[in-house]
Amino acid sequence: MICVLGDAHLDVVVCPKGPIAEETDTPSRTWVGAGGQAANVAAWICALGGQARLIAARGSDLAADLVAADLARRGVDITGPVIEGATGVVVSLSDHGTSRSMLTDRGVGPLLDADALADDWFTGCDLLHLPAYSLVSEPIRGAALAATEGANLLVCEGVGGFLVPLTPDYLVRDLARDLALPVVVVASPGLGTINHTLLTLQAVRAAGLEISAVVLTPWPEEPSPVELSSRETIQRLGFVEVQTLPRLDLTDPASWPAFRMPIDSPRATSSLRAA
Repeated sequence: MICVLGDAHLDVVVCPKGPIAEETDTPSRTWVGAGGQAANVAAWICALGGQARLIAARGSDLAADLVAADLARRGVDITGPVIEGATGVVVSLSDHGTSRSMLTDRGVGPLLDADALADDWFTGCDLLHLPAYSLVSEPIRGAALAATEGANLLVCEGVGGFLVPLTPDYLVRDLARDLALPVVVVASPGLGTINHTLLTLQAVRAAGLEISAVVLTPWPEEPSPVELSSRETIQRLGFVEVQTLPRLDLTDPASWPAFRMPIDSPRATSSLRAA
């Protein structure tokens, strides 16, 4: 069982069929469903044959019922307190998948408090997954940190890249430094990856953090000489193990290759809990 602690939002995806016309209608295609980084992770775990429990603050409005029903349909076990207020809503404006801009209202999501956590929410939990958004504001940050105390294995997912801002003055780098956990750098094997990856490794080490591995994905079945050279160059110049992950068949988890890295690393340091 993988437990994910974070937001459960209502996602509204809008694909305009042309330029947005001011002060009038613009024909569009729309989709509505459960969303939020934590909810998405939990739903994908279930879609891939795993078991997931989402621990989230839930609103008291109709949107909360829609989100809970959608997640339950996907096999997600959802738990957490019901808080008087609105469910978070994210409106994504998408150019048919080529780009997107998000208008975000997190609603009651960040209001999950450490005092509200119940021991039975974590019963059977083998791994705790914390999206970065669960660690950038209070009181949910305190709840996330309290949840790590009993976790067998903690995975904290970043967003965007090592120097991406989570808030105007708090970067993914700052979160990683506060957590003091080993870092896995995930990169594309395509053109430009040597420069991008080595710069990221440099930034991670400058922050005083340990790097467990670099993962190049999606790795082709028949890599080109350029891709093979990129892997060797990153490993040699970056002084780091470089692993590869192919494009996965999401309908067949048993076909996925094994991935191993050291997990005997320290838990989040007291600096994070004191921050």
